[in-house]
Amino acid sequence: MSFLVRVRGRAEGVEIESKKGVTEEAASCIRLLLKNKAVGAPSSDPVGVTVTFSLERPR
Repeated sequence: MSFLVRVRGRAEGVEIESKKGVTEEAASCIRLLLKNKAVGAPSSDPVGVTVTFSLERPR
């Protein structure tokens, strides 16, 4: 997943770069959960962010 953080401190342009073993619906849900959410002030404007998620089934 990648996105930009600008001065206002929100995730912008959230995109799922790749997925493995996750449905398109699940990936879309994760993207929507982060889209436009406050993630903190960047050190400069803009800052590119890449996040890797690892999901596991509950035991």
